[in-house]
Amino acid sequence: MKKLFTLIFVIALLLSGCEGDHRDNPDAAQKQSKAQETSTVHTSLTSVSDLKKKYKEEAPRYLKPMYNVNHNRVFTIKFNSDIYSTDAFPHSDKDIAKMFKEDDKERYNRSIVTVHTDSKCLYDSEVSTYEAVKDGTNNVLTVSSTRPVLTSFDSTRDKENSWGNAPIYYICIRYDLDAKTPTKLDNPLIIPFTIKSPLQSPNATYQIDAEGKYKLVWNNVKGAKKYNIYNVMSMNNAEQINGPEQGYKHTNPSLIGTVTDTEFQDFASDGNQGLLHVGNEPNDINRKATIAQNRMVQGEFYVTAVDENGNESNYSPAVSTINLSKTLVTGMKELHELYYLGFETIDALPKKIKLTTIDQAATLDRDIIYEDHIQYDKDGYALIPYKVKGTAISGTTLVYTFDKQKWSQYLRDQDKRDHSSGGLVEPDNMMDYAPDSSTVDNSKNKSDDLIEREKENTRQQLDEGNKENVAVNDYKINADSALEEYLALNLIAANSKIALKAFPEALNMGVLSDTLQKVGYQNPLILGVKRYAFDYKTSTLIVGYSESKDMIAKKQKEIMTEANHIISQIITKNMSDDEKRQAIYDYLNDHTQYDDAALKSAENNNYKNVDKKFNDSFTAYGIMVKKVGVCASYAATYKLLSDLSGLNSIVVTGYLGGVPHAWNKVEINGKWYNVDSTNNGTNSGVSYLLYNSDDGTAEDLEFTFNKAYWTDEGLKQFESKDNSLDYYKKKGLEINSPKEYKNKLITFLKSNDKTFTVRLKDDVSEDVVIQVIQDVYNETSNIKLANAKISGLLSYLILKDK
Repeated sequence: MKKLFTLIFVIALLLSGCEGDHRDNPDAAQKQSKAQETSTVHTSLTSVSDLKKKYKEEAPRYLKPMYNVNHNRVFTIKFNSDIYSTDAFPHSDKDIAKMFKEDDKERYNRSIVTVHTDSKCLYDSEVSTYEAVKDGTNNVLTVSSTRPVLTSFDSTRDKENSWGNAPIYYICIRYDLDAKTPTKLDNPLIIPFTIKSPLQSPNATYQIDAEGKYKLVWNNVKGAKKYNIYNVMSMNNAEQINGPEQGYKHTNPSLIGTVTDTEFQDFASDGNQGLLHVGNEPNDINRKATIAQNRMVQGEFYVTAVDENGNESNYSPAVSTINLSKTLVTGMKELHELYYLGFETIDALPKKIKLTTIDQAATLDRDIIYEDHIQYDKDGYALIPYKVKGTAISGTTLVYTFDKQKWSQYLRDQDKRDHSSGGLVEPDNMMDYAPDSSTVDNSKNKSDDLIEREKENTRQQLDEGNKENVAVNDYKINADSALEEYLALNLIAANSKIALKAFPEALNMGVLSDTLQKVGYQNPLILGVKRYAFDYKTSTLIVGYSESKDMIAKKQKEIMTEANHIISQIITKNMSDDEKRQAIYDYLNDHTQYDDAALKSAENNNYKNVDKKFNDSFTAYGIMVKKVGVCASYAATYKLLSDLSGLNSIVVTGYLGGVPHAWNKVEINGKWYNVDSTNNGTNSGVSYLLYNSDDGTAEDLEFTFNKAYWTDEGLKQFESKDNSLDYYKKKGLEINSPKEYKNKLITFLKSNDKTFTVRLKDDVSEDVVIQVIQDVYNETSNIKLANAKISGLLSYLILKDK
């Protein structure tokens, strides 16, 4: 059959993004029914006390943490009421009989005090404890451990009555300590505590490089001679786990490696850094290949520090793979002919290959990129090197009949689709989860008044901290708690030292890290943050910036000047919210461009840093003022323009096609929808690729969500289940059958439109649709089809008339 049009597949995404693990800030949980409705201008605020009154947070839910307590500490909690009179204790034979019939959750619901490994204090994270009324009193409760948490080393701390080796615990007191009669609190009073460790626990996290390879990294620990790496997974890896939120129920972590460096990638313990190679025969060096990566990247990982005497630290915070389970590539679904056999001609070479993810449940399509250094085997067949885009998977394949002239054209066409991108450089989190024992050492305190002492310390710090001045400005702040607004105001002001004595919850590094992430993503005028650290002696957050305070202030003014100018040009009083949203999206499509050079700089540095000349491309300044940037800049700009237009939107983070990415969600009639302004018609070739779409459509397009953009308890409010407003569905451009495509194609041919883009459902083959186009041309000889080029991106098929 005569070939009547040139077929060019453009399987690429112009994107960039952000990633990170995220837990909850419980203080904001009651205020998250709608995203940042509390955002206002703050010129009337003068102190932290005023800020707390605004959010009605005058009574703290946290006490100052207790650091480095003894491993078998018994906590004594004093109430001002007869706590023994509550139904938590049996007062008769009938009560005892009733307790024996109860399940654990029933007992949990009427508990006075519980201990947890997660700050939300939910049932799943409860630690096994023994609570008793102290002899001779009815108002003093003692709490001790009955089973250690995270056990696998150090027999002293793993024995009964030891709390164990978790990085942090939370005492949750469910009754008012000061009430004269037993009074249950709406939300528990929380007291974090850590167990004294021989060495500082490492701050472990993960990195994913430009080839999609997963690696554990951590800080250098003073006194450490080596580091142990542990792994926890459920039975047969059949169940997703999340250590602290599940109370570390999958205990007894397995030791999988020991290193002297501060990174680890050899998860399969075979020396191949997670890669699987084949064909390494001495006489067949040209046929070797890498067919898998990220081997045994499953479950959760922990790192400990070990000194020269064998003393081992507590575990690092859990590094979970849950959010990456459907994103992180592990290998080819099938090797097909790509490695084992070969292809008759160049035209038969596949342009894509199916890969599996680390949970083996998802299948992802990835481009195959062929390289130009051709060799020939002993039979004269062409050996063509290939690489699967965004991975370390590579090798050579055979072509039996090789045409050099056709190969040159093939490479030119391939270059037109080789436009992938990704990655965001996040601030370097240098905050230790707990201070070392030289700073605070509660393990030597043998008295019963440790909690009473922390109550008094908290009161003193609050009195001092509440008097701190607030860094006010005339910008709108997106926040849902006093802590979030306080951090946002200071970060927008580019303050390098932020006192946190007024916020006991922020002295818990898990809460503080999560709150900083949310605040950073949802406030587009926070610019240039490079690193965080924390001074435990002064309860101060230390922030490093990439530019001076004056330069940041200058850029913020430029951003707002341009933003207000844009709004005056594209938004009118009579516009509906739908029209405003589209006006913002269309402006970004028509006037801005993705910064490929900035992305390349980030990729070259494994997304840990970027050449300073590209800093603006990762903030709102890039797209708003310079009109170039990566996805973080697009998402921040969309958020800012939405705020100024009176629209409710948030920044969302996750992955797209396995690459870190940021986009937005918008609220329409009380429901939330996905909008990706980065992958617009200008940047990706697909107009409105993800526009007013539900989460299912986003996931079909290989978008995956992480938790970094919001706190956990608030995430559910943003679930998107309604797809009725999706651009392609609403326009009738979602194709369910070849016949439907043919009918719509004929309609397009009769119109004056130059481009026809559709989204194919899963059961509609791209090859079948292309055959439909050929058949329609044979039937009509339409001039549009004679000149047309076809490209494909994800599940979109684009037909464009020259």
